[in-house]
Amino acid sequence: MGARSQTALLTPTCLDKPVSACLSALRHSAAIWSGQPVFTAVSGGPDSMALCDVVDRVCRMAGHPHQALIIDHGLRANSADEARAVLGQLQARGISAVCLTVSAPPAVSGKMEWARQHRFALLTTYVQDKRGILMLGHHRDDQAETIAMRLAHGTGLAGAGGILPARLLNGVVCVRPFLCLPKDELIDYCAKAGIKTVSDPSNEQIAYERVRIRNFLAAEPSLPAQLIRLGSAARALTSVMTAQADIFSARHCHITPLMTSIAFSAFYDAPPILQMHLIRQAVLRHGAPDYPPSEASLTKAILAVCDQQTRTISGCLLRPNGRLLQIGPEFGRQDAFSVSIEANSFIIFDRRWLIHSTHHGRITRLGSAGWAQRDKLSAYYQALRGVPAAFGQMIPLLHPLDAEGVTPHFGKYDELFALYQSRWRHDARQTGVGNTPKMTVFSLPRLSECAGALMITGFKT
Repeated sequence: MGARSQTALLTPTCLDKPVSACLSALRHSAAIWSGQPVFTAVSGGPDSMALCDVVDRVCRMAGHPHQALIIDHGLRANSADEARAVLGQLQARGISAVCLTVSAPPAVSGKMEWARQHRFALLTTYVQDKRGILMLGHHRDDQAETIAMRLAHGTGLAGAGGILPARLLNGVVCVRPFLCLPKDELIDYCAKAGIKTVSDPSNEQIAYERVRIRNFLAAEPSLPAQLIRLGSAARALTSVMTAQADIFSARHCHITPLMTSIAFSAFYDAPPILQMHLIRQAVLRHGAPDYPPSEASLTKAILAVCDQQTRTISGCLLRPNGRLLQIGPEFGRQDAFSVSIEANSFIIFDRRWLIHSTHHGRITRLGSAGWAQRDKLSAYYQALRGVPAAFGQMIPLLHPLDAEGVTPHFGKYDELFALYQSRWRHDARQTGVGNTPKMTVFSLPRLSECAGALMITGFKT
């Protein structure tokens, strides 16, 4: 009897329930459709190996193609052999798998952050090209460690909420079905299913902050559960603050993909906790930072802008001008590199935009020269007269091969999945052949905010 059929005889356990609930929530929010491929990131540890095995079984029953993705970071001499061993074991269990290799030279310092960035870049690029979704094996213990680390760095309410069960990363739907499960259950599953696992030596090196936090929590058995409860309370309070911020924004804010404008007097009179939430939302919306700004940095920025001083924070520029507080992306010291885009495809540009084009061409920022000549390019720019040049220069511009520069159409959440589905279904009408070039631009931070809100519906941790 083969390994796959042997695995199929295992009685479904509690591990199946969160994966099934995850797929159900994704279907409910229209973030996944029938037959869309599902991918699982696999490191070889018990968390990702258990997830991969369960996802493969659930996807077979639900009619979704499934493939495991193994990353070889090249940080250790035997990393390629380890990746091949994990690949071979998955294939022996009848699970489709592929190994992706980081081609960049290893970092001299900050190796964990370097590995994380390159890992997610490889994973999301591959999954986006296949128009799939990505499953990640973070579990309850990871959640407690993350909350502890963020508290140690002075996080606010949003950071204390910990890891989100669902988010949009680089335009790819990423979900973590096992956040509700302790690692011991995943280890136990692997043992019962006959799954061999590998251990990353870096998990024992106290030079890394997460390892030190893990050792600290191991010495305080009651603390992880308390941190999980704190995270749940922080998420609940954040949702209340978000509702209050939405009421405030409807009265006093004007939000566009390029900029958030807040009535200065109303912001000045708002409670400090609401001020923080408004700035954090705007920064996440326009700055595209990897993590929310700390409470300490937010406090300093708010004190400055209330004193009519311009400040930068997490890739955003905060500009008070007496009547308004304008918040938008910081232009930076240099322009973004131009990138090529194929017809009817998606690319990430400037870390802020997910762009779809009907035609082949080149994407650039409008830039200072383009901003100076904007009235000659299109009537589109007439509507941007109130936008500061520092923000307007960030506008992405499409240069098709046989046409003039194309201005963006800023799309909404539901348009994204319509475009993904049309590409997945090979709808010839979307190829742009013989049509006027069209570039649809989505704000990555805003998409992540919307996707998280929709996909968490019915998917509790």
